[in-house]
Amino acid sequence: MKVLLIIAEVLLGLFILSQLVMAGLTLKTEVQPYDVLDSDGNFEICFYPEARIATVKKPGNYDQASGAGFRSLAGYIFGGNKEEQKIAMTSPVWMESANDSMTMHFVMPESYDLEDLPAPNSSEVQLSETRPIYRAVVRFGGYLSDERIEKKAEELREWLEKKGIEYVDDPQAAGYNAPMQVVGRRNEVAFVLPNYKK
Repeated sequence: MKVLLIIAEVLLGLFILSQLVMAGLTLKTEVQPYDVLDSDGNFEICFYPEARIATVKKPGNYDQASGAGFRSLAGYIFGGNKEEQKIAMTSPVWMESANDSMTMHFVMPESYDLEDLPAPNSSEVQLSETRPIYRAVVRFGGYLSDERIEKKAEELREWLEKKGIEYVDDPQAAGYNAPMQVVGRRNEVAFVLPNYKK
């Protein structure tokens, strides 16, 4: 019995240590710049300036395709490009599902212009620049799934409709943490606000 307790304590200690390391790495990760214009509990309206992104599209919904999408984009930033250049990971990872496919975007570090980015080795990875955009977001913890994305999207719809704010009903999801981080996770579901004015 004593041996089992010692093993349990060691495993718990290793888990806590791993989570502290992951939380430290998250704090050091560059976050896509944005300005919060309005805040109400877990709901925010944010402005995002233009950003450079790497995008991949995979068949299936979020649950089915997110792993494959992540691996393709991670391959690009970890050296799978014409210059074998490593590019730092940023957060969040943006995703949206439509027509039985899932599209995933990695935001490139702010220091890169589009012409500075090395060409991907894979033709399925596309590079582009986004336009400045307003989004309404709802923040939550845990892990993303199709079910949770739809649940939070419905909460965000209700909030926007109460405030009389026009939105594009095409939910986007954003994940801010590495998959191995269990504690202190941050996710968002967002809608684009096409006619929002400060």
